[in-house]
Amino acid sequence: MTHDRQTIRQIIEIEKTEEFKKVKKYLQDNPMASIFDVYSNTGVPLTKIMGYIQLGLFKLKELP
Repeated sequence: MTHDRQTIRQIIEIEKTEEFKKVKKYLQDNPMASIFDVYSNTGVPLTKIMGYIQLGLFKLKELP
C-alpha cells in the first residue's frame, strides 16, 4: 500500500499514542481477537480501531 506524505505523517503520530500502543500490545498477546475483543479489553473506541485498520496499521484475520 502506498501512502502520501500527509498520511505517513498521520501514521507516525498515531503510532506514538497510548491508544495505538494499547491496541498493538493487546493484538500481540491475542492475535485472533475480534475488533470487539480489542475494544472491550483496551477501551479504545471502535472508530479509532477501524481507523487503524483503514490506514493499514493492522489487518483483519479471516476465520478458518
